[in-house]
Amino acid sequence: MDPLEDILRETCARKTPPADFTAAVMRRVRARELPNKHPRLRWAMAGAIAASLFVGVYMSRQPAPIVSPDADGADVQLLLSLQIAGAKLNKARDALMRPAGRDAR
Repeated sequence: MDPLEDILRETCARKTPPADFTAAVMRRVRARELPNKHPRLRWAMAGAIAASLFVGVYMSRQPAPIVSPDADGADVQLLLSLQIAGAKLNKARDALMRPAGRDAR
Protein backbone atom coordinates (compact mmCIF):
# COMPACT_ATOMS: atom_id res chain seq x y z
CA MET A 1 0.00 0.00 0.00
CA ASP A 2 0.89 3.61 -0.36
CA PRO A 3 2.48 5.19 2.78
CA LEU A 4 -0.10 7.99 2.67
CA GLU A 5 -2.90 5.45 2.82
CA ASP A 6 -1.27 3.78 5.81
CA ILE A 7 -1.01 7.10 7.63
CA LEU A 8 -4.63 7.98 6.84
CA ARG A 9 -5.87 4.55 7.88
CA GLU A 10 -3.98 4.78 11.19
CA THR A 11 -5.15 8.34 11.84
CA CYS A 12 -8.80 7.60 11.06
CA ALA A 13 -8.92 4.30 12.94
CA ARG A 14 -11.40 4.04 15.81
CA LYS A 15 -9.75 4.49 19.19
CA THR A 16 -11.18 4.10 22.68
CA PRO A 17 -11.02 7.29 24.75
CA PRO A 18 -9.19 7.38 28.09
CA ALA A 19 -11.21 6.56 31.21
CA ASP A 20 -11.37 10.17 32.45
CA PHE A 21 -12.19 11.70 29.04
CA THR A 22 -15.73 12.81 29.98
CA ALA A 23 -14.57 14.34 33.25
CA ALA A 24 -11.77 16.23 31.49
CA VAL A 25 -14.16 17.61 28.87
CA MET A 26 -16.64 18.71 31.54
CA ARG A 27 -13.86 20.46 33.50
CA ARG A 28 -12.91 22.41 30.39
CA VAL A 29 -16.56 23.34 29.73
CA ARG A 30 -17.05 24.57 33.31
CA ALA A 31 -13.84 26.59 33.09
CA ARG A 32 -15.26 28.46 30.08
CA GLU A 33 -18.70 29.20 31.57
CA LEU A 34 -19.39 32.87 32.13
CA PRO A 35 -20.20 33.88 35.68
CA ASN A 36 -23.54 35.57 36.22
CA LYS A 37 -22.11 38.75 37.74
CA HIS A 38 -24.92 41.17 36.98
CA PRO A 39 -28.34 39.49 37.32
CA ARG A 40 -29.99 42.80 38.24
CA LEU A 41 -28.68 44.43 35.09
CA ARG A 42 -30.16 41.61 33.02
CA TRP A 43 -33.55 42.12 34.68
CA ALA A 44 -33.28 45.87 34.17
CA MET A 45 -32.55 45.36 30.48
CA ALA A 46 -35.48 42.97 30.17
CA GLY A 47 -37.72 45.53 31.89
CA ALA A 48 -36.50 48.32 29.61
CA ILE A 49 -37.19 46.22 26.52
CA ALA A 50 -40.64 45.27 27.80
CA ALA A 51 -41.43 48.92 28.58
CA SER A 52 -40.27 49.98 25.12
CA LEU A 53 -42.48 47.37 23.50
CA PHE A 54 -45.43 48.42 25.64
CA VAL A 55 -44.99 52.09 24.73
CA GLY A 56 -44.62 51.21 21.05
CA VAL A 57 -47.80 49.12 21.01
CA TYR A 58 -49.68 51.72 23.06
CA MET A 59 -48.61 54.56 20.77
CA SER A 60 -49.54 52.61 17.64
CA ARG A 61 -53.09 52.18 18.97
CA GLN A 62 -53.59 55.90 19.71
CA PRO A 63 -55.19 58.19 17.13
CA ALA A 64 -52.86 60.59 15.37
CA PRO A 65 -52.49 63.76 17.44
CA ILE A 66 -53.32 67.17 16.11
CA VAL A 67 -50.03 68.95 15.63
CA SER A 68 -49.79 72.38 17.19
CA PRO A 69 -47.39 75.05 15.95
CA ASP A 70 -45.50 74.76 19.25
CA ALA A 71 -44.54 71.13 18.60
CA ASP A 72 -42.41 71.62 15.47
CA GLY A 73 -39.17 70.27 16.98
CA ALA A 74 -40.77 67.67 19.26
CA ASP A 75 -40.51 64.88 16.71
CA VAL A 76 -36.82 65.57 16.18
CA GLN A 77 -36.22 65.59 19.93
CA LEU A 78 -38.13 62.33 20.32
CA LEU A 79 -36.08 60.61 17.62
CA LEU A 80 -32.85 61.87 19.16
CA SER A 81 -33.84 60.66 22.63
CA LEU A 82 -34.77 57.24 21.22
CA GLN A 83 -31.39 57.00 19.47
CA ILE A 84 -29.57 57.89 22.69
CA ALA A 85 -31.58 55.33 24.68
CA GLY A 86 -30.88 52.68 22.04
CA ALA A 87 -27.16 53.41 22.14
CA LYS A 88 -27.12 53.07 25.94
CA LEU A 89 -29.03 49.78 25.76
CA ASN A 90 -26.53 48.49 23.18
CA LYS A 91 -23.62 49.40 25.48
CA ALA A 92 -25.28 47.59 28.39
CA ARG A 93 -25.92 44.53 26.21
CA ASP A 94 -22.33 44.52 24.98
CA ALA A 95 -21.07 44.73 28.57
CA LEU A 96 -23.15 41.70 29.49
CA MET A 97 -22.09 39.69 26.48
CA ARG A 98 -18.36 40.48 26.86
CA PRO A 99 -16.45 37.41 28.04
CA ALA A 100 -15.20 37.51 31.63
CA GLY A 101 -11.66 38.73 31.98
CA ARG A 102 -11.71 41.23 29.11
CA ASP A 103 -11.26 44.85 30.07
CA ALA A 104 -14.01 47.35 29.44
CA ARG A 105 -13.53 49.52 26.40
